[in-house]
Amino acid sequence: ADDAKAKADAEAKAKADIEKKSKAEQEALAKKQAEEAKAKAEADAKAKAETEKIAKQKAEEEAKAQADIEKKSKAEQEALAKKQAEEAKVKEDADKLAKQKAEETPKIDPKVEAEKVAKEKVAAEALAKKQAEEAKAAKILSDKTAADKAAREKLAKEKQAKEKQAKEKMAADKAAAEKLAKATVTPTQAVESKTEVAVVNQTKNTTNNSSEGNNESAVKGIYAPESNETQVTAKKVEVAVPQTVIGGNKYKELVKRGDDLFKMKRYTEAKPVYEEALKLKPEDPYLKGKLEVLAKLMNP
Repeated sequence: ADDAKAKADAEAKAKADIEKKSKAEQEALAKKQAEEAKAKAEADAKAKAETEKIAKQKAEEEAKAQADIEKKSKAEQEALAKKQAEEAKVKEDADKLAKQKAEETPKIDPKVEAEKVAKEKVAAEALAKKQAEEAKAAKILSDKTAADKAAREKLAKEKQAKEKQAKEKMAADKAAAEKLAKATVTPTQAVESKTEVAVVNQTKNTTNNSSEGNNESAVKGIYAPESNETQVTAKKVEVAVPQTVIGGNKYKELVKRGDDLFKMKRYTEAKPVYEEALKLKPEDPYLKGKLEVLAKLMNP
């Protein structure tokens, strides 16, 4: 009876220790997730502010460039109109002077007068032709300015549409990656949800005889680096717990580094970082989406 009671006490104590350890692991995990969420929120806020700042600067620069173009075009048109007005006035003054001189001059030979009229007619036609060419040039300039403006507006709209499409795709890929990350179950949660762990009397001997502590890991729930699964002995139940993906911390560090470089528009530096992270998780949709966006940005 005393042995049975001692055994029961030992089992109860072991169970309590395991539950205490599991609770501590869950609290640590929750704290880590909260810190990561806070860091992510701060990074997103910073990225959003930077994006808005860049967009505002870009809009101001484009508006200034457009205003300069319109101002230059207006100045050219005003200069052309002024030149034409001056030429018209010069012609008017010349005609007036010629008429006045003709009135003051005594009658001359009709033949000479005919030659003079012919010359004046040729000069007038030449002037009219010149003015017509200048008017045509002004119209061509005006049409070109309007066409350039329409082309810039069309290009700006297409660029905005592409940027919007890229952002939506990035957001979708990021959401898919976050959903996949949230779906990962920790070893402690898997064990706790499926079975009640029981400690056997031979645990101590098994632990002492194990190589590099692998069997001890099976009892305590610690992962053995040389095995793909950890077997946990339970009350009439045997549960297989998947081992944590090797390189998980390195993957997160690479993704964070790549995202930071991407936000700073250092695309050529971000690309190899994402590619290195993709080697750790070849099917990661978030990384594939990022690399596709980089390819479009680096080779428009």
